[in-house]
Amino acid sequence: MKHYLLSLASVLALAGCGIHDTVDYDQSTAQVNDLNDPDSDGVINARDKCADTLLGSLIDNYGCGDNADKVQRFDLKVLFANDSDYIDPRYYGEIGKVADFMTRYPEAKLTLEGHCSKVGGEQYNLDLSQRRVNAVAKVLEREFKVAPTRVTAVGYGFSRPLDSAMTEEAHRRNRRVVAELSGAKNLPVMKWTIYTVDR
Repeated sequence: MKHYLLSLASVLALAGCGIHDTVDYDQSTAQVNDLNDPDSDGVINARDKCADTLLGSLIDNYGCGDNADKVQRFDLKVLFANDSDYIDPRYYGEIGKVADFMTRYPEAKLTLEGHCSKVGGEQYNLDLSQRRVNAVAKVLEREFKVAPTRVTAVGYGFSRPLDSAMTEEAHRRNRRVVAELSGAKNLPVMKWTIYTVDR
């Protein structure tokens, strides 16, 4: 019984010590690291080893990205009305992303690929996909002053589907405009993947 009471007394004594310990929360801690992220790449300045990363680039934990060897591809979010090649001005911002990229890499050439779903005739879709990429190329030239000699537009119709199923989801994925940049040194690897659909 003595040992039990001694053990109980020891536990209570230790618990009592913890209760009476106090921490002074009035002391302020100085911030020594730069937590800003001016290039918006998700890496704070204190850890960022590559400043001014191009927005949208794939990066490592230190804010540095890999460079593509020759070609960079990404999709554009440009919604077309059914059977139409008209581009609503609200989508110019998406096309402007390509223009900004081309401004940063003035030696780059752009190939625009138009793709459709397998709904309707083959020739009709081929023509529609060509008209749509031509429309994107015109916006690049007219609104963003990209020289037409730097842009090639090719319509593929439904000959290169991402998904060969005959479902609405497959049709949605297959309707797209892809921008492929080439001919520039040190192109950053991009992570843009946004599909184009009829509404």
